[in-house]
Amino acid sequence: MSDVAQGKQRAQDNVPAFDEAAFEQAFAQAQQDMMDVVEAEQAHAQPAQEALDLDRPGEMDPLLQRIRETRPGS
Repeated sequence: MSDVAQGKQRAQDNVPAFDEAAFEQAFAQAQQDMMDVVEAEQAHAQPAQEALDLDRPGEMDPLLQRIRETRPGS
């Protein structure tokens, strides 16, 4: 009967050593990727927000302005 079948194999068999440098490099790359995504989302959201602010046809409606003035906290 083999050692594996008897549960006597060594715990370190075929376990690669942890590569700290590779881990840190992969972590840094993941952080950079995440920052790139956030920057892209912010760049995309900024023009959309500006377009919403500029394209408000109701802003000139006197009735809407009066309603807004009479509501507290608006």
